[in-house]
Amino acid sequence: MNSIEYLPDFLKDIEEFKQLCLIYDDFGDGAQTNIDALVANETPNTATLAGLQRWAEIQGLTDYENDDIETLRGKVILKFSERVPYTIIKLRQTIESITGSNYFELDMNTPFVVDVRLFSSLMQYVNQIIATCETMLPMNVQYKISPFGRTAGVIHAGGASGYGMTLTVTGTAEM
Repeated sequence: MNSIEYLPDFLKDIEEFKQLCLIYDDFGDGAQTNIDALVANETPNTATLAGLQRWAEIQGLTDYENDDIETLRGKVILKFSERVPYTIIKLRQTIESITGSNYFELDMNTPFVVDVRLFSSLMQYVNQIIATCETMLPMNVQYKISPFGRTAGVIHAGGASGYGMTLTVTGTAEM
């Protein structure tokens, strides 16, 4: 940062202003570095090692002190992925914002398989719902999109198959 360039010409030659600008430049550069680190550490995908260690502490992870940055990043992101109920609730809210409430059903009765059933009048939203599922669901969760009343008519299936917990979400999401 070169703050002296922002002063009027008649102040640039005064020694006191030169010194003040040098001090301000050091402070401004340090503040900008801190702001950049703060923004980078906001999410695990962009966090520095110190930020990932903070995320690990928040999530209650242990034995991470000797991990390199990518190993720790993987552990932190995996811990987020294990919180499937939060993902499903957010997915329900997002699909509800696309289609409107009470026009779809979303459940997870089979372990790590999300079923989305739409009214047939909402089939124009299928591509938006596919994109939403692809971005919001963890990699180990499979999803199926089908119209109401059809058991064999899957419109789209994606994601990966997995194992683990069973979760059922009913009703509409509360914002």
